[in-house]
Amino acid sequence: MRRQLAALCAVAMVVVVGLGRTVSVHSQEDPASRALAYLAGQQLPSGAIPSGFPSYSPTEEYVIASAAAGFDPATLHLTGGTTAIDYLRANAADASSSAGRAGELLEALSAAGVTANAFGGVNIIATINGDYNSLTGAYGDGQAFTQTLAILGLRSAGQGVPQAAIDHLAAAQDSDGGWNYLASKDDASGSDTNSTAMALMALAATGNHLHDAAAVAWLKTQQQSDGGFPYQEAPTDPDSTALVIEGVLATGGDPSANQWAAGSNTAPAALRALQDPSGGYAGYSGVDAFTTSQVPLALLSRYAPAVGTYATGFSMSGERSATLRALQYLNAQQSAFDGSIPAGFPSYAPTESFVVASAVAGYDPSTISRGGPTLLQYLSAHANDASQTAGAAGQLIEAVVAAGDDPTHFGGGDLVAKLATFYNAGTGAYGDGQTFTQALALLGLESADAAVPPAAITYLASVQNTDGGWNYLAHKDDAAGSDTNSTAMAILALDGAGRTAVNAAALTWLHTQQQADGGFPYQGSPTDPDSGALVMQALIATGQDPASPQWTVTGQTVLTSLIGLQDAGGGYAGYSGVDAFTTSQVPQALERVPSPVPFQTVHYFTPGTGLPGNAQPSPTPAPTGGVIVTPSPVPTVHSPTPTSVSATPAASPTAGGIPSATAVPTTTPSTTPQPTPVGGVLGIAAPTAAGAAEAHPGGASPIWFAIAGLAAMAAVVGTGTVVARRRH
Repeated sequence: MRRQLAALCAVAMVVVVGLGRTVSVHSQEDPASRALAYLAGQQLPSGAIPSGFPSYSPTEEYVIASAAAGFDPATLHLTGGTTAIDYLRANAADASSSAGRAGELLEALSAAGVTANAFGGVNIIATINGDYNSLTGAYGDGQAFTQTLAILGLRSAGQGVPQAAIDHLAAAQDSDGGWNYLASKDDASGSDTNSTAMALMALAATGNHLHDAAAVAWLKTQQQSDGGFPYQEAPTDPDSTALVIEGVLATGGDPSANQWAAGSNTAPAALRALQDPSGGYAGYSGVDAFTTSQVPLALLSRYAPAVGTYATGFSMSGERSATLRALQYLNAQQSAFDGSIPAGFPSYAPTESFVVASAVAGYDPSTISRGGPTLLQYLSAHANDASQTAGAAGQLIEAVVAAGDDPTHFGGGDLVAKLATFYNAGTGAYGDGQTFTQALALLGLESADAAVPPAAITYLASVQNTDGGWNYLAHKDDAAGSDTNSTAMAILALDGAGRTAVNAAALTWLHTQQQADGGFPYQGSPTDPDSGALVMQALIATGQDPASPQWTVTGQTVLTSLIGLQDAGGGYAGYSGVDAFTTSQVPQALERVPSPVPFQTVHYFTPGTGLPGNAQPSPTPAPTGGVIVTPSPVPTVHSPTPTSVSATPAASPTAGGIPSATAVPTTTPSTTPQPTPVGGVLGIAAPTAAGAAEAHPGGASPIWFAIAGLAAMAAVVGTGTVVARRRH
């Protein structure tokens, strides 16, 4: 909150009439979506986000963060109410009455793709420039927030910034490396984290990184033992912590890296820990919309000026609807006889994935059935068979933990102990050591909060290919080549274990695989939903925003791709049409919660909360069939107008960053026909019969698939060996 209190010294505000009212909103469980949902619940019929004192800032930041998260700002309104943009338009003159205020308004309009040269009868850009003093380089009173907001606003709209304005801000850096709110060098008020972070973002937006090192060094001295940051002195507060995260990101740094850890605590972890169960964040007098509005951008690992790529008309409720429809499709496919989700071939993976996804979405998996046994009853009855390999045991553990059960006492056995029997201490490998096997084993242990052998982590990291990806065999630089599924799974498992050094190269390689529709293939093309869903999880796990321009191709993102690929009945298509196996892999990504899910520390559902439309268990099995929700039309995609670059181009971050979204691959990843997978999420079939048992949880060999005719198509490569690569 101090960020805006400092700005109040320089900016006149308008009174927002009315009090926020809490609306019950079923929200996604990732922190940014929960914060945005909280703000949606506070929005007034006027379209405003209440402040508690005069300020348009909460509404503007709500617009910016929503667009950055991939939601159309035009959807930000109560039913029958005015949109946030229309509220700002109605108050444009007052909301742009100074350079600082006009700058933040311009940021919001740029993020939303709204023209600013005649907004509400005001030319916002001209207003900022009209408040500029060419002799001093100051915008308005020249104080830190005024100057930085004006610069950020202009850069968000692709406007150049006078060198004198940049110099004015740079010259105000205190001798200790920070900035004070007056932007008066070495003023007695002293450096503060908020002004310093804002200055870093504004200078970065103009391409000036000359002052980063001193500022970053000073910020590090302000970090508290919980990993967070205060305004000037203890304790940690959420808006200061969020601003510092954004400032560090603007320098190309990684706030989650060891250099930003206070003991084992990092700023992003501290920010997540400060979130109230409602999704909001607390200021001086409790949870409020003003404080909360300043946090989502940092939770998305984004910084100002931020824009987003979103589908026209796509809303928070639209994403929740897509998740719910996918879950209801799966429920409709569930067997009334035994409670399973059919795979089309031997695999418990769809049932386990459904358990995790439904739990993440807020529904108790132990209630989900088609009138007969529940998902958990099915898995418990088949626990021994479903854990016959290391990968299978790992995925079953993850599902059991998701349901709130104990994997050390499940189905008559100890799954964690059983997983340990597959471990080779000499090599660090679980089972056959292939990428999916190893990753699933690690994810199972991580989800159960069990010890992960360091050698197992090192083993998986060591087989990263030279190009940054992983191949399904986990043989470094094998001719099979890197694939998106293996790479995403390795990222998830290693990130869950705290091994993040692999991320930069892996993200760079994944970036080369993104297709023109925003989605991802297994290898080559075309896009498929399960590959896109896995990559989306990996992006989120590494602190990337899937809706950011960096992950946008021709105006499309992996999020818009996943939404567009959903069938009218809520399902997703594999090789032979819409099926439960493919669909089961998507909802967790739509919820934006990557594996391993912290079920041990976060309560995702209230026990007994059932899936809407679900037939509760009864003595007599109910007929199959489910609730089908008619979807909204597939949305068109809004691509933000590219911003022009000032005379001094902004430096591309190198630490923990990825190439610009313009770096679209010029060559096709592979022209060699790729083998069609025959395994499931557990199916990393070795190219020899010896590996077949490890690949298929039921113990069946690939020959079973050809005989039964239930598997996906299989391609024959080289000597005719059938290999399963994709998760699909």
